[in-house]
Formats: sequence, C-alpha cells, structure tokens
Amino acid sequence: LALAAAAGSSSGGGAGGRSCFDKGEVHASLDEKFYVWKAPSSEGWNAEVADEALEVRLPAAVPDGGALPSLGSLGALGARDVCVLVCDVPADSPRFAVNLCPRDHEGGEDVLLHFNPRQFERGGSLVVDFKIGGDWIRCERYSLAPLPPLFGHERLQLAFHVSRFGVRAAANGNAFLNFGFRPDQQTIPTPGTQDLCLHLPTCDDMGNPARLTLHAVWFGPANLLKGGGGGGKGAPGSKGGKQAKWRGAAL
Repeated sequence: LALAAAAGSSSGGGAGGRSCFDKGEVHASLDEKFYVWKAPSSEGWNAEVADEALEVRLPAAVPDGGALPSLGSLGALGARDVCVLVCDVPADSPRFAVNLCPRDHEGGEDVLLHFNPRQFERGGSLVVDFKIGGDWIRCERYSLAPLPPLFGHERLQLAFHVSRFGVRAAANGNAFLNFGFRPDQQTIPTPGTQDLCLHLPTCDDMGNPARLTLHAVWFGPANLLKGGGGGGKGAPGSKGGKQAKWRGAAL
C-alpha cells in the first residue's frame, strides 16, 4: 500500500479525456445511467440510525446490455471499474467504513478492501485491511494529516477504482491511496467481468457507531469521470488556486 502514485497502477483515462484520478478535479460529472443505487428520500441512508448495514450490488454488465471491449492487463476500457459514493460526512463524525467485497462474500466473511477513516483515534487514522474467511489479514494504519479531508463534507464524492492490481481511492478527485491486492492470498476480480458488492456497516466490530449519510452510488467506467473544476486555494494539492494531482508522500 502507498499513499502516492505507485508503479504498476493504472490511469483510468480514455480517449475522451483523462479521469478525475489523473487530474485532481473536484465533483466529477456522473452519467445518470450508471447509478446503481439512490436513497429513497432526500435525507439519504444514515448509518447512525439505520437498523442494519447497507449492501449495494455493483453489476459488471453495462446498462444497455452491450458487449464489453476485450480485456487487457488492467481490464477493459469502458468496463465498469469505478465506484463513487456520494455522501455527507459530518465534521464531528468519529468514523465510517466502506467494504468492497466480491459478490458472494459469505455475509461479510470476505472483503477485498476495508476502508476505515477514524477521525479521533491516534490523532486521526486511516485503517485499511482485507478479510478472508472471516479473518482480518493486513491491518495497516496511516495518519489522516497529509490526506485530502475525509470529514466535514456535504456531497463528498468518494471514489474507488478497481483494477487487477488493486484499488485506488480519491476524495473529490484527489487520488490519495493505492491498495495493492495480494494474489497469493486473495481472489482477484477482473473489472468488467465480475459483479462486486459494496457494504457499509453501521458500526465497527466493537459496536462503535459510524456516522455517514449516503445519497447515491455510481458504478461506471473510469474514462467517463471528467471532473468539474478546481478546488480553490488551500485545497490539498492546490496549485495557483486550482487542483493539481495530489501525490502525497510514499509510505
């Protein structure tokens, strides 16, 4: 894992323009037909008051049922390989978690990526991990300080780009995380051919509640993510008042 651009990671860009992972742009324009879930009301799905975790299937098939392009080493151009969560994260939220799972995850026993920002733990931490057969394998912890802000947002676009090498994460277009898969331990999904599942828990394993409100989930091709402008002065990776690619520091 690295909080920087990693060798072997893919750029999601296509012929129609580079994606938000390449340009550090804020609030990408999302093609309506690739939304896979929307909250039933304007209040959204609130993890703090929900009775149970939320699961959203991420189908590999394109919406119009057309054939996908042939697969290369990183997947297919035009394949559904980016999941974007449109969510509110309060400034006083202690934590939230996103689990990216295979479709048949055996009730949460198998998790490809566990993404868990914890605002008030050890000065602010991002915990990442994966799970096999109910066992957490690789708990790694990184400081929130150098990352794009993950708390205190309305309509945050939290994006996860899945390739055969791993998962990249971006917050409002600022790419900040490369999570490499472990082929010797994990069954690696091939973008465009296998359904995935998004799982949002209401609390952690110790019963500590999560605070996040989800409004929509988008799952589509990375080459469709064309951002909507700079983040302004003082934004992570800002340069001359506009967003530049935020590379962070290699860890």
